[in-house]
This record gives sequence, C-alpha cells and structure tokens, in this order.
Amino acid sequence: MQRENSCRQKNQTRTSTTLESIEESISAMDSIYDANFGDWIRNETNCKTVAYNIRKYLNTYKSSDFIVVIKWIVKDWTLKSIINLMKHLLTDDLYRNIPSCLDEQNPYTQVYLKNKQMYEYKINIVSGVIYTWNTLFVAEFILATSVNFNEEQRAEYFFNVLEVFNRQKLSEILLQIESKLDNETKDKLIERFTKGGEKRKRTGSILDAMFTH
Repeated sequence: MQRENSCRQKNQTRTSTTLESIEESISAMDSIYDANFGDWIRNETNCKTVAYNIRKYLNTYKSSDFIVVIKWIVKDWTLKSIINLMKHLLTDDLYRNIPSCLDEQNPYTQVYLKNKQMYEYKINIVSGVIYTWNTLFVAEFILATSVNFNEEQRAEYFFNVLEVFNRQKLSEILLQIESKLDNETKDKLIERFTKGGEKRKRTGSILDAMFTH
C-alpha cells in the first residue's frame, strides 16, 4: 500500500497540470490524429458529453490539476453552460451515499469515508473554479447547482464552497443570494457558519446581521 501511494504521489508530481501543458498536449493529439479535439472539448454545446467523458478521471488527478483543466475548457463559455457542465460532472450526485453524520459502529463506515473523500474532492474543485469570479456569478452559480438539494444539503454545500472566500467577498455573495433562499435554508446556513472555529463564528455574525430580522 505504501509503495502504491508513493508511486501515485510521484505520478501526480510528474503530471502537474498547467494551461501551457494542456495546450501542448492537445496540440500534439490534434497533430497525431489529424483532429480538432481541442476545439471539440471547448465547444460549450458539447458540455454534457464533455462532463460524461472526464468524470472517469475524478480522483485520478489532484483537485488543483482538475481545476486548471476545467478552467481551460470553459474559458470562453457562458455561465449557463459552465453550470450545466459542473452539474453533470460534480454536483448532481454530490450527496449520493453521504449520510448526515458518521456512525463509527456502522459496517459501511469505510464506504462512507470513501464517499466523503470524493465529496471533499469535488467541493475543492467547485471552490477552485469559481474562486476568482465576480460575486454575482458566484451567487448565481451556487444557487443553480444546488437547486435539487434539500435545505440541509443546500446549507452545507453553500458553507463548504464559500468558506474559502474572505469576509468581504463572502458577505457580498451572501447578500446576492439572501432574497432567493427560503427561511429554513437561511436558518441552517446561519447555524452552519456559526458552528466551529473562531473564523466561522466571525462569519456567522455577518449571516445573523443579514438574515435575522
């Protein structure tokens, strides 16, 4: 197991992805196969097919590499197409087989942990892709990609995706989504942000100010 992990880490180091390396790889493939693979994968009308084809590589590469690849693919896409890609690729099944709490005595604990690792991996990718976006786009994105979640899942998703942002940007995003959240989701989001460490408690006070009337 240690050897396998070591080999995997070395392989991940060797295959660290940059925009330049993607361009070089795609150009080489187009030249070898006399194709326009780069144009096809970056054509937003193919977003569902692209998502289906790259899903198989989830958890094979570092989340940071996946973020770079997705940013390269969607560089000139509309927000609607990016949302469709991310839903098919990452968020539609985000909470599948993820219980709300972990029972250490549960015989399926290992399955839970494996699924939870995939959940965290996907969340890292989502956060990384939208990290530099305008707050209006971030707000629209997280609302659209969480439309099928229940209140608890939605609050958890918002918290996990948004906690990477600084206080100012977070407050701007929350102001954008405030009027579009039902009261139960707002309450659960306040509870989620006020739970835990000092950083989260400070963030919670912002939520209270915005959501408590």
